[in-house]
Amino acid sequence: MNKDIQLDSNLSKTLMITGFLGLLGTLIVGTGEFMLHYSSEGYQSDLTFGFYQYVAEYRLVPGSYLAVLGIPLYFVGYFHIYQALRPGSKMGAIIVLVLGVFSFTVGGVWVGSRGFLGALYHIVVDQHQNLEMYEQIVTKYELIVENLVQILRVLVLLVSAGYVFTILKYNTLYPKWVAIFNPISLLLIVFALFFYVPVIGNYLIPTAMNVAHFIMFSVSVYALKTIKK
Repeated sequence: MNKDIQLDSNLSKTLMITGFLGLLGTLIVGTGEFMLHYSSEGYQSDLTFGFYQYVAEYRLVPGSYLAVLGIPLYFVGYFHIYQALRPGSKMGAIIVLVLGVFSFTVGGVWVGSRGFLGALYHIVVDQHQNLEMYEQIVTKYELIVENLVQILRVLVLLVSAGYVFTILKYNTLYPKWVAIFNPISLLLIVFALFFYVPVIGNYLIPTAMNVAHFIMFSVSVYALKTIKK
């Protein structure tokens, strides 16, 4: 980015508004996912998704609604990224936008199932119903829904590759150092904290994707605020 670049006042305002709406989305979805997933006792269990034993039932409904209703704000956040990349490469910006929207469409379907999964655990396991049937249902759930999170991670890897390539290759609105703060790199840091600094990582891992995007959008807004109007 040329340090002397100047932005139209309307574009500058749009960049800030969409950036902050993207940040709001990470906070809303992140709060919902934390309510759906956080377990004070860890995530290891002999029973599939057994960590739901430590996720109180009262957290499931509000957590599910927050996680789902905040997803559209991610689309606004990726439009913010698109606007910043577009001056360098319109095609690169479109690819990142499309992959970002596709990613969180898939992610929205996945996260929308988690409240029901937690409710299923409490109904069947807590009440000592048919555990064999529970495992059969969960096996189908993993095939139909849980695999979506793996697709989401692949899509976010592609988003990150496009984001980094476009920033480093072309003269976007971003300084080159912003490329470091891409989603996949930030996700790896969150997982590293979970394994090596669990006192911090245990609170980040239930909502890792949102943590990564909160940092990404924050860095983007900060970098763009330094551009002259």
